[in-house]
Parts: sequence; structure tokens; C-alpha cells
Amino acid sequence: YEVIDIMARSCNKRKTIPTKILVGKSAPPNFKISTKLKEIDGYWRSMPAASKAFLLKNRDSLSIHHLAKFWSSPEMLEQIRGELAVRRCGASWFLAREYMNIGMMREAQALTLNGSFLHECFNTPIQKIVELC
Repeated sequence: YEVIDIMARSCNKRKTIPTKILVGKSAPPNFKISTKLKEIDGYWRSMPAASKAFLLKNRDSLSIHHLAKFWSSPEMLEQIRGELAVRRCGASWFLAREYMNIGMMREAQALTLNGSFLHECFNTPIQKIVELC
């Protein structure tokens, strides 16, 4: 990572405070990716177990059609009813950010797409989405 100085606004909008952020695609020398992956595995507990295998296995070819077929299956349908869709979408976006932070962009993209799909499932019945696919 490259450390760059920026000026950030504090809660008091009149003040700016100097701060440093990390940017780049490679991890700092003391960063252990295995430790971060263990943390990420813990975050997957907020998603149905089958979703991890499905999303990571299909990360390179994931589409709205694949997501509609997966989430509308009888085993998964109850996992995204009502408020559960909102929780799953937030968990997906959180996981996407965590994968992005360690440079695993394909995983991050798959989880971002999944989160967006689940957000739409909260607003639109999944049966309508399946019909459109």
C-alpha cells in the first residue's frame, strides 16, 4: 500500500484534520492475508451456508439469471423473504468491501452483484424477477 496524506473533515464541519490513508493493490509487509480471510469466513455466518459456495464458485460467470435461479430455489426462497433480503444484501455488500480491501476483486464483484440483486428482491417479488430473466 502507498500511504497518502489527506485533509479530512471532522464532525465539526469547520475543522479539517490531517490524516493518512492506505491505497493500492498490494498489502503492507506486515499484513497477513490468511488472518483477514479467517475474519471474512466469520462474516459469512450472516449468509446462508449454500450462498458462499455458490457465489465464490460462480464468481467469474455470475449473472442476474444465475442469481434468480439460485435465490428462487425452494431451499433459498425463505432466506430472502421480507427483511431477510435487506439483511442478506447488507451482508453481501459488507463482504464485498472486505474482499475488495484485500485485492480479491472477482469475489468483491460477485458479492456486489448479489447484494444489488437481493436489494431488488426486497422491492420486487422474486417471481417477477425470475419471469424477466
